[in-house]
Amino acid sequence: MLSPRKESRLPIASLLLLLSSVAFLYRQTGQLLLPLYTQAMHLLLPESCHLTSLRLIQQGFALCFTVRVETHAPAMMAGHSIPAGIIINGSTLLGHALLPPVIMLSSLCVWLCLFTPRAVMGPTIVLLFLLLLVVSIDVPLVLIGSLHDIVHAHYAAHAPDPWQTKAMHLLNGGGRQALALAAFFASVSLGEKLQGLFTDHSWRRRSTPAAPTV
Repeated sequence: MLSPRKESRLPIASLLLLLSSVAFLYRQTGQLLLPLYTQAMHLLLPESCHLTSLRLIQQGFALCFTVRVETHAPAMMAGHSIPAGIIINGSTLLGHALLPPVIMLSSLCVWLCLFTPRAVMGPTIVLLFLLLLVVSIDVPLVLIGSLHDIVHAHYAAHAPDPWQTKAMHLLNGGGRQALALAAFFASVSLGEKLQGLFTDHSWRRRSTPAAPTV
């Protein structure tokens, strides 16, 4: 059994291990996210658009997710109809994609410093679910926004920005950090309620007297 002092150091060691893993497995982490992003892109793209490729490539000193979409039929994008056979490219930095996981998991490690691991079991379960949700919508929304931004600039520059482009600017302008923190605090609130219900149910089961045997 760990002493209280050693147990309090575990979250700090976990945080250092997390940051070191992200630094050394930077490209590998991005590669693991590609299948998730591919599925999300298929859901967000119009039916008349075909996802040609979604890759993680080196652009100068930065690693970027790049997407290529081709219209196989007339499509509505950015409030404008574009013809078939148009190829559109978009991209975003891998570093931006890793911000929500680092923020949420780092916040969890700090939370573990304040409470015992048993007390944060519920928030941890909820946080992992919300982390998957945030990660699965962050980069695909930015990539979709970049595609709509290109179409908007070429075909409908006089019109207001579509909501996809506004979402991209919002996330790139600090929205993903705010989203990660909001998801963390939501996981703490919902997780504590979930754990309270589970603890209360377990206590009632233990306190219920057994039926007498004949």
